[in-house]
Amino acid sequence: MKLSKGVIVFVVILQAVLFLTHFFLYETWTFSSANARIPGPLWIKLVLGVLSATFIPASLLAFRYTNAFVRVVYRIAAVWAGLLSFLFIASVCSWMVLAVGLLAGLHPNFHRSVEALFAVALATGLYGVFNASWTRVTRTTVRLANLPDAWRGRKAALISDLHLGHVRNAGFLRRMVAKILNESRTQFLLPAICMTARPSTPFKRRSH
Repeated sequence: MKLSKGVIVFVVILQAVLFLTHFFLYETWTFSSANARIPGPLWIKLVLGVLSATFIPASLLAFRYTNAFVRVVYRIAAVWAGLLSFLFIASVCSWMVLAVGLLAGLHPNFHRSVEALFAVALATGLYGVFNASWTRVTRTTVRLANLPDAWRGRKAALISDLHLGHVRNAGFLRRMVAKILNESRTQFLLPAICMTARPSTPFKRRSH
């Protein structure tokens, strides 16, 4: 897979941003407002170092290969990227809480604030992962003027933003179709199917 110069520059810049973001998380976790730096265990450094270098390689592999190993690596990297965004916001909020506390003449326990905000960030991120994987059917009644008699009383399933790729692939799409087919007299409306990567399972066209 040959990459253009522009893509390489973009990848390098993005990877640098990811490194700095993970370094910021580490420094936030180990900083102490009591001028006594909390030593970070070696395993935290190793884990954050590895995680900082997973998303871009996983994304590049996902656009080129479609095997079980790539799917597992990409899913781990994608979930961590989502959690990272919440942890970054929690880190920024931790420093803001410390700044406000110092300006108010208080001496807040910075590490306790970090622990609490990181816990909220992880809980929120994990809920987001669960919520995204929980497929729900929302039913609503739409009244349209001049609707042909053949369409009266029918059901239309609007499916959009499926984001098919290594996280959600052909198996997910088949489950969605099966769920909709359980509804009687249903027509399909597919306004947009976003491919986030090459499909891990080839789609086959069926003739009826």
